[in-house]
Amino acid sequence: MNYTQIYNQLIERAKQRKSVDGYKEIHHIIPRSEGGTDESDNLVELTGREHFIAHKLLWMENPTFSRSAAFMMMSNSRKITWGSFYESVRKEFNESPNHPLRNKHIRLKQLEVVMGVPKSEEHRRKISEANKGKPKSKEHIEKMKASLPDRNGKNNPNKGKPIIIDGIEYSNQRLAAKELNVSKSTICFRMKSDSHPNYIYKK
Repeated sequence: MNYTQIYNQLIERAKQRKSVDGYKEIHHIIPRSEGGTDESDNLVELTGREHFIAHKLLWMENPTFSRSAAFMMMSNSRKITWGSFYESVRKEFNESPNHPLRNKHIRLKQLEVVMGVPKSEEHRRKISEANKGKPKSKEHIEKMKASLPDRNGKNNPNKGKPIIIDGIEYSNQRLAAKELNVSKSTICFRMKSDSHPNYIYKK
């Protein structure tokens, strides 16, 4: 199943309508953890149900740590599995001034349940020292390599290719982002998106 395509269709449909009737939430099309900004072209109004589905699709498409954490927070440690249930829970929360989760200490406790208790510098140092020098199998090393993001784009066949946006050629995505006054991640997202056929690589 093409989760990216379904996600893009959901976002495009939301963009086309004038406004959301009733309860709504603001969604970052490109997650902030992945370089998305608070600019208007990266924000869209979604119903609570759509917002839940959007983050589930992002997680299913690429279950990175940040996407998994965002989806787990929305699903309340996976107790919520349906978007309509999430919407009703969020609506109740927003309409209840005395809701327990409005208490900062309770929210922090819930965060610890989802993300784990934060480790101190001393604790992290001890873990690091305990693992130093331990031999790792080839399988373990390959798994670690596979889990790393493709930061240098070596697996991208289009790396370094000029791009064409609205008929104008740019030598690379960074320069296009600078000229159009948007983030590079926005350009990258649009290059991959079916919703922006005017963003193409030069052949």
